[in-house]
Amino acid sequence: MSTQSNLLLEVRDLNMAYQVRKKFYNVLTDINFSLARGEILAVVGESGTGKSTLASSILGLYDKDNTAISGQIKLDGRDRLRFRHDSLNNGLQDQLGVIVNNPLTILNPFRRIGAELNMVLQHNGINKASLAKFSAQFLKYVGMPEARSLLKLFPAELSAELQQRVAVALALMGNPTMIVADDPTRGFDKIVQAQILNLLVEYCTEKHAGMIILSQDMGVAAEVADQLAIMYEGQIVEYGSAATIFHNPLHPYTRRLLNVGRESCCHY
Repeated sequence: MSTQSNLLLEVRDLNMAYQVRKKFYNVLTDINFSLARGEILAVVGESGTGKSTLASSILGLYDKDNTAISGQIKLDGRDRLRFRHDSLNNGLQDQLGVIVNNPLTILNPFRRIGAELNMVLQHNGINKASLAKFSAQFLKYVGMPEARSLLKLFPAELSAELQQRVAVALALMGNPTMIVADDPTRGFDKIVQAQILNLLVEYCTEKHAGMIILSQDMGVAAEVADQLAIMYEGQIVEYGSAATIFHNPLHPYTRRLLNVGRESCCHY
């Protein structure tokens, strides 16, 4: 568990509701968890259980005019909800790296891969003469050896696997202290899945960064998670050490998820 000095993210009493036709509907209820530096938390649940909504609340990616939200989301001790309209929150935003399950939602179809990477590097202060070198280095880092030739391609010219590796590179280029990864390996075979997961684990270890990974697959959680949160109907119904929950699941929904993915959850 997180010690106070090592604490990166703390979520307390988080409640969230969306307004539809002047009526509010609860989407998150009494969410509590913490994340230490260098720690990986897997949030697992089927589609529609609130995982992506939880991620959007942490990232601040929601319609603030039609959302009621309360509680605390403290990143490095600073409450993102308290400062969500403040310039301080822009600095907190730079600490976050986001990986989505469909990279085409973040890659501009009309922009070459090199240009996409260059924009992030320039934002981080890399001079123009060094952009190509650093872009190629990052692509090699995420497992794309033919990096220089790939820089000239458009997203549609890459396979789904390479598109996702580019998305991972974009997320890591700013050296984030925390990563939010929304089902980053869904749809890939076990070999590619393991490669991407290992890359993210290595980054967290090397940079002492924290990561929240959202997944429907208990096997993914078994591969990477230190802590595990099970979501059901907008609530965390079980939370704690991944090893403990895999050995002794208490909630019926957790046991159901384990039964569904029993073969891939044999690591514990």
